[in-house]
Amino acid sequence: MLRVLGAVAAFLVCLHTNAAPPVANQAEVSADKAQAIDGKVVPLADALKKLGVKADTDTVGVALVTADGTVYTLVKDEKTRLLFLDPQLHNRDVRLTAKVLPGTRVLHVERVQTVKNGKAFNVDYWCEQCQLDATEPGPCKCCGGETALRELPAK
Repeated sequence: MLRVLGAVAAFLVCLHTNAAPPVANQAEVSADKAQAIDGKVVPLADALKKLGVKADTDTVGVALVTADGTVYTLVKDEKTRLLFLDPQLHNRDVRLTAKVLPGTRVLHVERVQTVKNGKAFNVDYWCEQCQLDATEPGPCKCCGGETALRELPAK
């Protein structure tokens, strides 16, 4: 556990020294207001590897990597849990509406969307039998059956 925390701390120090990254609307990322940031979600160990940091294979977490290579780690909570649990969402274009925690490159995400051909899609997990949606993958909370990743065009 200490090795993982040490790797994450080293990773955050590397990230903190970078210049402010561009975002989808080319505005500067701010901790004051949530903004849309486009990129790909990858396992944290993969992001660290690309930065030249050799992390343990059991390093947990995910990161958002923007088109210019800027890397943000993600807070795991009810909004982002799907990104930690569902590998179907890794290495795909996403748009995260998020705030950057002050003094870090850590994102507190308010909304997760996938992006296809420049269009945003809201994501959930659908149980066809019960006609119920869920915010994370796993068995249906009603019938216990399987749920499937569903992407609906954002309005």
